[in-house]
Amino acid sequence: MAKGAGLRILWQRPSSVQIALSASLVFSGQYSLGLIPLNIPLYCYYLAHDDPKKNTAVKLSKFNLIKMIKNLKDAPKNAVILDPFAKKTLQKEDFETLNGGILIIDCSWNRIFDVFPREGFENGRKLPDFQAGNPINYAKFGKLSTVEAFAAALLIAGAKDQAELILSKFTWGHTFLELNSF
Repeated sequence: MAKGAGLRILWQRPSSVQIALSASLVFSGQYSLGLIPLNIPLYCYYLAHDDPKKNTAVKLSKFNLIKMIKNLKDAPKNAVILDPFAKKTLQKEDFETLNGGILIIDCSWNRIFDVFPREGFENGRKLPDFQAGNPINYAKFGKLSTVEAFAAALLIAGAKDQAELILSKFTWGHTFLELNSF
């Protein structure tokens, strides 16, 4: 590695020599050092149940930090689907087999029972208890905004830098990390 390169290599595609030395191919073209993913693709199926001016997914898409999809069929088949009613809880190991990214179905908490199927999703995983840092559901367990749900999943995957990046777009984003001791 060239002198002075430091950690900048984390945000660039490593050369083949650097890949052989310290990185492994994990997420279809995305690289990681050890088991820590550097860039996990984020997808959102947006149902527009609430005000788009206040929606965290819409804001993230304006910064090109997530990809909005119009149909669930457009989502990668091996993506983790965050489902509050899933039987399995999301764990770091899930990202080894379900390596297509993270998919969130963005809907109103008031209409959640109408949106999620009773039989669940094959790749569906629920998040462990996290406290919301957003002003609407502050300190409530489990009532996360879309950005907080993405951040929680990224933290579980070991992608803290990416979680901090998406939370940094919101004035209250740091509160989520503080409430959950990250």
